[in-house]
Amino acid sequence: MTVVNALSKQPDRPRSWVSIIFGLWCGTLYSVVIGSKLLLPGEGESTSQIAALVAAIVWPLGYFLFSRNRSVAARIRGDFLAALYVFSLFCLLSCFNSPIALKSIAYTGLTLVGVWIAVQFIFRMEARQFETGLKIYALINIPVLVSFAAYDYVPGVRLGLGKDILNPNAIAMVSFSAALSTMAFRNWLTRYALMAPVFVILYLTGSRASTVATLIGLSIIAYERTRLSTWKTKVFMFLTLSVALSAILFNWETVWSSVKDFLQLESRDRGFESGASGRTVVWNATWELFWDNPVLGIGFRAHEVLLGISSHNGYLAMLAEIGLIGFVAVIYIILIGVFLLWRKVRHTELTFSHSILFGLSCGYLFLAMFERFLINVGNPTSLLFLIATLMSAKVTSRQRISLVRHANVSIRQPGLKGLKYTSM
Repeated sequence: MTVVNALSKQPDRPRSWVSIIFGLWCGTLYSVVIGSKLLLPGEGESTSQIAALVAAIVWPLGYFLFSRNRSVAARIRGDFLAALYVFSLFCLLSCFNSPIALKSIAYTGLTLVGVWIAVQFIFRMEARQFETGLKIYALINIPVLVSFAAYDYVPGVRLGLGKDILNPNAIAMVSFSAALSTMAFRNWLTRYALMAPVFVILYLTGSRASTVATLIGLSIIAYERTRLSTWKTKVFMFLTLSVALSAILFNWETVWSSVKDFLQLESRDRGFESGASGRTVVWNATWELFWDNPVLGIGFRAHEVLLGISSHNGYLAMLAEIGLIGFVAVIYIILIGVFLLWRKVRHTELTFSHSILFGLSCGYLFLAMFERFLINVGNPTSLLFLIATLMSAKVTSRQRISLVRHANVSIRQPGLKGLKYTSM
């Protein structure tokens, strides 16, 4: 069998239940987080709660290690692989400077396991299977979010603080990905019926960053899908937007007052004069941590220990924790990954599914300016972002065939007549 024939042979179609595993992996993670807070003893993060979280992250390992189809049907792009190696290396090196060295090593190992699992899903799933997985994620997570809201909500108090179980911003961050995942449903009635309670939850959390990120993501999804739709759909969308904008302008004072109240732009604690709710002070302190050790960093997941508070900026936190070189590797993966994902969205057959991941990526990049971590495996939103950015790391069979054909042409050049590229 020649190399070209071997590579051009279509791999077995990924099994449909892989998408079920994917949906369960993302969907049950936050259920475990909430359940462990409610049912397992301990203040803060107890050992039992951490063990439950780790189990929720790593359980797909059993499927990938013991399933009949264990081999990965594609290869990782060389630049992505090199960047992942650099990121992994500097995560490990940073642990030597960490005040919580053992925890930093554990977090590094768990993050790398999460990356490995994400890559396995990417290589084994097609566009339609990602849709199925996102549907399962929405059908699991939205009822969990609604049930928790019913349990925790206290009038006049941000959701999550009613019984002081979860951080409101953490709930909103998961709600952001839950709202976008409803776009996997092709029936518009199902889609918006599921999305409506998520916006209620976002409002109750009072999380401005997650709400804006959700609107960014949904706008991008709508634009990409409308761009390739029929002219009737484009006209309908144009008329709908025109009516909506007209209504907003006609009731501008009422709308602006509501926006100001929700965003709390004039609030002493959360308004403009507060320095982004005091975050600018913490951002400066995180920047100083980076300059303490700009090459190796101060330890993966260690910035909160040194600051005594979260940096509330995933970019600065990553920069301080693993140093400049590791940070550049992460940013390379993200920027190239999102750019290549955008190019995939341009293909008609991938637009419906990949527009969700592209919209989520753009929304997450905004959200990371106000949240604690950039790369994280402890919540489903960060997992989906990880999958979205690594989606383009896969070298397709068509690309490999092109590379091999190019190699065959080179081998047949004069002076190389005795060489053959035959069996494998």
